[in-house]
Amino acid sequence: MGNVPISFKHKDMKQLFRECGKIEKVWFRSVPVEQNKLGKKANFILGKYQEGADSMNGYVRFSTKEEAEQACKLNGTVVQEHTLRVFLCLDDNMDYETTIFVGNLPLDVREEE
Repeated sequence: MGNVPISFKHKDMKQLFRECGKIEKVWFRSVPVEQNKLGKKANFILGKYQEGADSMNGYVRFSTKEEAEQACKLNGTVVQEHTLRVFLCLDDNMDYETTIFVGNLPLDVREEE
């Protein structure tokens, strides 16, 4: 999932997707936490995010592919003023010839913009 609100926790992800099927694992990536001696995991737990950050990426692993496909129906759902991007993480789902990566944007740029 993309554009996940920074305030989301594991329990929030599980609640959002609970009706889609059996959730085996939830984890987050691209979390814009402060850079200090505590480390990424501690800063995430403590809610110490980089100033201006408001979203991150999340992953939910389901028991079956069918359950994951059911979860994709939540694509475009608005949660806390964030339009979620939900899609399957399969190699054949990504069109590498027409997809681009945009990085190094200022943290105050919102995905909605």
